[in-house]
Amino acid sequence: MDNSQVRQKLTETGAEREPRKAEGFHNVESQLPRHIGTRFNIPFLDNLTSFLGKRNVLARQVDPATELVWLLDNTAYRPVRDGSASPGPWEAEFVAAYFAKHSGKDASEFVADIADKIGLGGEGEDRAEGEATIVKRLQPFVRVIRPARYVNVKLPSGQLHKLGPGGRNAISSEIVGIKDEHVGGSTIEVAPAHPELAPHGSMLTHFAEPEGWAVISGKLPSVSGISIY
Repeated sequence: MDNSQVRQKLTETGAEREPRKAEGFHNVESQLPRHIGTRFNIPFLDNLTSFLGKRNVLARQVDPATELVWLLDNTAYRPVRDGSASPGPWEAEFVAAYFAKHSGKDASEFVADIADKIGLGGEGEDRAEGEATIVKRLQPFVRVIRPARYVNVKLPSGQLHKLGPGGRNAISSEIVGIKDEHVGGSTIEVAPAHPELAPHGSMLTHFAEPEGWAVISGKLPSVSGISIY
């Protein structure tokens, strides 16, 4: 009997013991993993220097062998400054999140295993497929974060731009000027210098002029017929 089983025995009440035994709780619990790690398993130096945010001179570039980055889609705009009658050059907020590669799988498999043992899903191949779906959908939410990281992305001009470093939450955010000429309604892709760093794909930047555009959310049939002036 290991320590977790000893703790369970000590915390069981008399009223709980009999129904747990009748339903085979101990058999199920004995098959569950004892340790699933933590998404906050961060190296000491990274944890300490992450308090510095963008001023972190000890931040490291994302390592394609052990880490990955999410680049969030965004909307580029042309700001109208005070005292100016015409909009300025294009700019957009670039947001990146940094994670340890292959992390989160243990925790997601743990949840999928519980779901299987309590009878969620079907039988046979359907059951295995359901468990795999749980793992796939849960894993992004339990990945180990990597603060104090930065990534170089390639802008449409071909110029490399440094994003980051990420702070305590392993997320970096900054306003980036886009000097190239673009037309409102167009879209470009912004990818890392090492494309394998972004397994979920490149950042999509959509261009919107200062006037005549809007984001409308809804399911009513009439929404598609709305005109913006």
